Amino acid sequence: MNAVEDGRVEKTVTRYRLPLVAAVLMALVLVVVLSGLFAIRGLLVRSFGVARHVQAAQTLTYEALQEQIDEESGIRGFADTRDPTFLQPYYVAQQRLTTTFFELRGDLAGLGLGDALRSLDEARRLSAEWKSHVAEPLLRAPGSVQTLQVERIGKQLMDAFRSQISSLQRVLAVREAESEAATSVTITRLLLYGVVSVGVLGVFGIVLALRQARFQHELDREREGRLLAARFGDLHGIADALPQIVWTATPRGEIDFFNRQWREYTGKPGGEPLLNWGEVVHPDDFDGFMESWKQAIVSGTGATVEFRLRRWDGRFRWQRAFARPVYDRDGAVVAWFATATDIDDQKRAFEGLQRDYEQEKHVADTLQQAFLSKSLVQTPELAFHGSYVPAASYAQVGGDWFDAFALPDGRLIFSIGDVAGHGLEAAVAMNRVRQAILAAAVQDSDPASVLENVNTIVLLQETGMVTALCGYIDPATLTVRYASAGHPAPIVQGPDGPADVLPPGGIPLGVSQEAVYASQTLAVVPGSLLVLYTDGILEWKQNPIEGEQELVRAVSYVAKGPQDNAARAIHNAVFKGALPVDDVAIMTVTFHRSTGEPQTTPQAEKRRGILPFRLRSKPKEGDVPAHAFVGVPPH
Repeated sequence: MNAVEDGRVEKTVTRYRLPLVAAVLMALVLVVVLSGLFAIRGLLVRSFGVARHVQAAQTLTYEALQEQIDEESGIRGFADTRDPTFLQPYYVAQQRLTTTFFELRGDLAGLGLGDALRSLDEARRLSAEWKSHVAEPLLRAPGSVQTLQVERIGKQLMDAFRSQISSLQRVLAVREAESEAATSVTITRLLLYGVVSVGVLGVFGIVLALRQARFQHELDREREGRLLAARFGDLHGIADALPQIVWTATPRGEIDFFNRQWREYTGKPGGEPLLNWGEVVHPDDFDGFMESWKQAIVSGTGATVEFRLRRWDGRFRWQRAFARPVYDRDGAVVAWFATATDIDDQKRAFEGLQRDYEQEKHVADTLQQAFLSKSLVQTPELAFHGSYVPAASYAQVGGDWFDAFALPDGRLIFSIGDVAGHGLEAAVAMNRVRQAILAAAVQDSDPASVLENVNTIVLLQETGMVTALCGYIDPATLTVRYASAGHPAPIVQGPDGPADVLPPGGIPLGVSQEAVYASQTLAVVPGSLLVLYTDGILEWKQNPIEGEQELVRAVSYVAKGPQDNAARAIHNAVFKGALPVDDVAIMTVTFHRSTGEPQTTPQAEKRRGILPFRLRSKPKEGDVPAHAFVGVPPH
């Protein structure tokens, strides 16, 4: 008989030995429990017997006292009235009193109360003395002159009798209290013994059940282990036919099988456990590979890791390994199954694309930083500020810009826009459109005409769709004149009241040759803040409406206090440290409060006294008035 069969026989014997041992131990426990219960039952019986004797003795003492009082009442009534009728209670009580004393003595003797017996004997003596010295003389000569003296003696004897009965009752009360205390202790012991007995039996039953369950679990695990071993034997044959590297391991992570692909790839035997992964894993990937493998073993949840594996010719190639645990029906890991797939070609192709993207990003960033103004216009009446933050993803570098210059006649020209698309091409297109707006604005004073001319250029150059907004600011009158080509609407915040979103403009540039744009005029007062921006700040939450609401709140918050750079402060208030998913450009115009009053026309001065700002349409023949007022309805 071999060792495996010996082990099975031993487990079989153990399987039947456990119930036998359990039965013997259970019988012993039951004997102990029953013995204890019988002992406690005897204590309870004695305790209840004592209680019955005490209660009977107490009843008899009350009866003895009542019967003695009845005797006294009968004799006194006869002595006062000479009526024999009063003697009937006397004779009845006299007969009962003898029986009561006899029964009371038996109960007191059963209780073993010596003091009570002495009090009872004294009470009997006093009762007999009262009969001979009081009752009998009064019966013989009821009209004697000594009647008063006899009654005085009778009172003294009755007082002494009551005193002895009271003493007897006190002794019985003490004995009753002791009996009740003993009964309570006995009941408590009974309950405690019952609880302990049930607990012992319960614990014993639980331990026995756990032992039996554990033994059965071990048998089941052994059976499942044999089944899994047979299945893995079949699996190893299938793994040799797969085009991937396959290996299996024990629950502790010890490799016990490699398939044919492993042997052909590494040139190492697959029938022996691998003891040193450092022989085949690239040194730069070794720590990460081993850490992932160890964490998978500890957590029992599997792992995916990429690493370089040495080929038989010494060349390393990238592999993606998947390690998955094999569970039994209880969820315990019984083996590990892992595969490694060659991804070297895909990996190197992706790295090449990544290098190309990074190079394009670097060029686009460089161009965009060169195209953006390094410093914006600052005058005594107002100040421009800008903020540009590129997208978090290198593939999302876009064509956002903002610009502002001073013209020879004192006016200020500004523009902001966004070229559709991303990357180097978008950055180059952005610069062409920006320069086209600047060139057209120098030659034309109407923002709508500027956009129409630039739209023609964008269509000729096939730049693609562009949103843009450009305009002029007259510092002397604090008048802003602008036009929009599909660009997000500006936001203006006056010294008082909430921030307002101005009406949107026409269609984007590069869409239609027939596009027509309208100029709008905005009169502001000192202390106002004009905010221009690109759509990246609206779309970062994937909800443009919510994004606009968040931006309006940020503008109102920033306008409440002085800022070194209002545009940057608005960006920080919106994103709160998060990175945008698209380029974000913001340009603000702050109209100073503490500047000398600008020279304005009476009409402009009147408007300034009524509204923080007012928007009117371009006074051009054929235009449709916008009737857009901020703060009040149109006139």
